[in-house]
Order: sequence, then C-alpha cells, then structure tokens
Amino acid sequence: MQSSSVGQIERHTQNRVIALFRDELGYRYLGDWSDRANSNIEEGLLAEWLAKSGYFRAQIGVALHKLRTEAGNHNRTLCGNNQAVYNLLRYGVPVKIEAGKVTETVHLVNWQEPEQNDFAIAEEVTLKGNHERRPDLVLYVNGIAIGMLELKNSRVSIGDGIRQQISNQQSEFNERFFATVQMVFAGNDSEGLQYGTIGTPEKYFLQVEGRRGGQQPLQARQVSAQAVRQAPADRSDARLRAVRRWREEVAAGAPVFRHQGRAGLCAPEEGRHHLAHPGQRQEPSGRHIFRLRSHTMSHTTTPAARMAANPISS
Repeated sequence: MQSSSVGQIERHTQNRVIALFRDELGYRYLGDWSDRANSNIEEGLLAEWLAKSGYFRAQIGVALHKLRTEAGNHNRTLCGNNQAVYNLLRYGVPVKIEAGKVTETVHLVNWQEPEQNDFAIAEEVTLKGNHERRPDLVLYVNGIAIGMLELKNSRVSIGDGIRQQISNQQSEFNERFFATVQMVFAGNDSEGLQYGTIGTPEKYFLQVEGRRGGQQPLQARQVSAQAVRQAPADRSDARLRAVRRWREEVAAGAPVFRHQGRAGLCAPEEGRHHLAHPGQRQEPSGRHIFRLRSHTMSHTTTPAARMAANPISS
C-alpha cells in the first residue's frame, strides 16, 4: 500500500513537469514510449523536420548517416562520441551528394530561428541494452535526444536519481543512448533540481536556482494523467511567449549561466562554472549547454532553469 502511494506521488510530479514543458514552453508531447523501440536519434522525426526545412532527400540521407556514424563510433569513448555529435548539432553536417558538387551544410538545429525547431518530450522511454532502463522523461530537439530527467518523490534522496543517471551511462547499461544527450537532470519536490552532463560525477552536479537565487523545489498543483495527454489548444503561442519572455529577461540584463570549456564537461574537476553577463560576446566553440529554459536553444544559457524558476503554481 505504501509503495503504491509513493508511486502516485512520483506520477504527480512527472505529470507536472510534462505539463510545464508542454504548456509553458511549447514542447510537443510524444506520449508514453515504454512499449516501443527507442533511439537517441529518431530518424523519422529528424528527416521530417529536415524536409520541412528545405533539404533534399539525398542531403537528408547523407546527414542522417553521418550523425549515426559519429554517435555510434566504437573506437571512441562516450565523451568523444558526444563531443563529435555536439559539433554536428552546433555547426551542421557537411554534405556532398555528387562528385564535383559544392559541399553544403545541413543544419540539424535552427539556431537563428529557435522557435522553428521541433521541441518534444516523451515519458517512460525504454532503453534497450544489456540491462533495460526506463528514464522518466527524455527531451528531443528535431528528433534528437538532448536531455534526460529522473524524478523522485520527496521521500527519496535526489542522490538516488543522480546515481541512476550515472549508471545509465555505463557500457553494461545504455551507454550508446547518451552519445547525443547534452544534459541530465535529477530532482524531487523537497530538494529541487540538479543537473550535469555526461560523465559528471555525483559531487559535481549543480543545483538549478530560481530567479532570486536559492533552491526552488518542484512544488506545484497536481496535474492529472489525462490532462498531460491532452494537447494544448495553441502550442505555437506558448512557444513564442516563452521565447519572448527569455529575450525580455536578457535585454533587461538578467545573468545567464554557462560552462567554460569542454574540459569541464568530461572532466568536471578541471572545469569552471561562472556567471556571464548576456552582453558579453561568447564564442560558440566548446559550449555544451543547450537552452531548455525558455524553449530557445543557446550555447551560453541556463539549462532547464524554467523548470526550477517557474513551477506550475496553484
């Protein structure tokens, strides 16, 4: 009976977070993916988005092949594959479909018009491997898995969620899935939300802070499973509102958080974390952070701060 009660609490937390991404940030809800073959590169979704972006079938085929190859290179470590994938996400995939033709770049992410990307969220995403795992939530951009969330009820330490995220990345579990994942999160209602990148040891996970500084737990009204599965009346408007809010905050001088350098990602003890004023010019190379905060992807901004800073309140 107690186990059932704990499960219900976790379910309510998960429903709230899904509703936040869907209703506040404009993410598309993909559904419960526990009974399907899942991949870190959902080629159907990515190919559809690339086609809508104006690329030809031949270009899309080459781009998908190169992305799969970089993500699944058995001669590199997970961190090496992850960095190679990041470079393709950030700078695009060089594609030449015929000898003698000019090499063109297929952009997997629209950085210039972030609202044109396909932001989506799926729950209970089954990961096949030596040991099957099922993360609570996975975030996709244009069909590419870039974020993973593990949520616990308030009676379970956030450390359990962090250790679960770390173990998922081991070769005996689901290492290959993390070749595209840029951020991993763990949270509960009492301790808030913490995040890291692939390879981050538990002690280097960072607390997501609210606008006024300090921890803000994932406290919010209850959201039913039925409400989670209902598509919002106007998802595009929610997306544009989120982008507009973020731009207004940056224009007002709000600080943004960023990692410095790739060394701090795969070897966090060598990395540095600091606040940067949004007016400062930041070079894109080596940045590993994806903006999940306001539905706008930016390599110098706070991941998922929206979740902690703006919980769905009653």
